[in-house]
Amino acid sequence: MASLSEARFSNFFQKVRAGKFPQFEEVVNWDYISEYHTDSDLWEEDQFMKRRMWIRRGESILGWMILFGATREEILQVLSFMLVCLDAYKHHLDFEKAYADFGFESLWDKYIRSIDYEEFDKARRERGQKDE
Repeated sequence: MASLSEARFSNFFQKVRAGKFPQFEEVVNWDYISEYHTDSDLWEEDQFMKRRMWIRRGESILGWMILFGATREEILQVLSFMLVCLDAYKHHLDFEKAYADFGFESLWDKYIRSIDYEEFDKARRERGQKDE
């Protein structure tokens, strides 16, 4: 059964393919399957868990990136990595290589590990969100 994060990303990529988000078409229009294909048929439990963890992290980081004004290129990096993760099992893709290629760790460090909560509160107030 797919997680909620997986379902959200799958739905998003289907809408991109249908032309509803033309600004993200380049994410789905590259040959990621041949670029990240691996001959390994061995999927161990830890690979399923890593893949699922990275999909959840992708969902989390996108929210923070948008809040803190990430560049379009950074957002495309995360979306491209998420696309590889979603199809990793189905097409035998090396999502660990994609993790390194798209610099997910550096983006995680930039937007998650270095969160300045005072800056977060300031950004939230600027967007007109209220504390609950």
